[in-house]
Amino acid sequence: MLNLPRSVLGAFICAFSVAVSGGVAASPASNTVRADIEAACELVANRYAYNDTLTLNLDSFCDDLANDAADKQSSIPVLEKLIASLRDNHVSLDTNTSVSPRLVPTGADYTVRPSGRGTAIVTGVRPGSSAALAGLSPEDEIVAIDGQPIDVIVTSWDAYWSGDRDVSLDMVALNQAAAGRRGTPRSLTLKTDQGERQVHLKDPVPQGQKPLVTCQILSGDTLYLRFNNSLGDTDTVDAFDSAIEDHIKTRRWIIDLRDTPSGGDTDVAEPILGRFIEKRSNYQRYGTPESGYIDRYVDPRGPWTITGSVIILVGNWTGSMGEGLAVGFDALGVGDVVGSQMAGLRGGIENLDLPSGLTLRLPTYDLTHMDGTPRHDWMPPYKQVADNGSGPDKALAQAIWMLSEKED
Repeated sequence: MLNLPRSVLGAFICAFSVAVSGGVAASPASNTVRADIEAACELVANRYAYNDTLTLNLDSFCDDLANDAADKQSSIPVLEKLIASLRDNHVSLDTNTSVSPRLVPTGADYTVRPSGRGTAIVTGVRPGSSAALAGLSPEDEIVAIDGQPIDVIVTSWDAYWSGDRDVSLDMVALNQAAAGRRGTPRSLTLKTDQGERQVHLKDPVPQGQKPLVTCQILSGDTLYLRFNNSLGDTDTVDAFDSAIEDHIKTRRWIIDLRDTPSGGDTDVAEPILGRFIEKRSNYQRYGTPESGYIDRYVDPRGPWTITGSVIILVGNWTGSMGEGLAVGFDALGVGDVVGSQMAGLRGGIENLDLPSGLTLRLPTYDLTHMDGTPRHDWMPPYKQVADNGSGPDKALAQAIWMLSEKED
């Protein structure tokens, strides 16, 4: 792995600033683009929590971006190249264009992992999505995305690599390609027993307006609660409280976090966790290797405490604060977490302003389970297909079975 000293990259940025100031006068627009590139590269060098894990030669890449800026009227496409090169789906801008890459996982409708044999394996398909409607299913094997062979996709940044590829970085590259660009048709080449098959996908189907929290009584007097991408809405706490208000005697609970791709806020997550504990407890750690890690605590919240058996469902669209909730439940010893690998969004985000007024959303500190496992590497203890497209809900079925076994 390449570990670029921040002083070296800082020296490059200073030299670059001097270089672009001379010669033929640039347009005001290109000056703004260059200023944004300088600022963004400096922020990645000095504030990005995972700078020391980059396998990218950031020096060379930023140099190429600088050359790219001379005739650009907008910073957005140039900055999107920098973001894509980091292979970190938690880095983003506060805006996009009609042809920008879709955000992962929010704008994705299926997820993949490298197979190790030059193809990609579908790991999840969002129910009700275009991918589900096209018949895509977990375990389908993909030979090419939009006509590009899988090996080409994962090596497309080779000019800037200086270390061994990491499977997790390949996963990011593949999932960015799978999500595609806004307004651009998508196609897949699948490997089947009968040969190759082409699948054409429409734009991802909008999820539509849903209640903040869905509440349903399942067989066996089980209360099922699903958060509908609402962990960033402070009204979600009241919606959750209302949903459980009449269930003080309930002893079987399913908390579904599989639709939380847009993250959220600790001011929402902590009050939810507080309904499951009876004393102040630490549920997560945050910090950096240089500054050290600090425990984050949650306080119990009444008027009564949820008790009994609890199952937490997670999946490919469990992102950021949804991941934090899942890790928190596990660290607190509240229930069993069931599902598949989560979105794997690294660290905690800060909104950092660029000269043009754009905002770079950058992970600036790490988040871990209480046992020290980075949140983005943590896996649910009970594995099950969480997002099964148009197929049966296997994760929910396993949760119901596990609750019945606990009572037996």
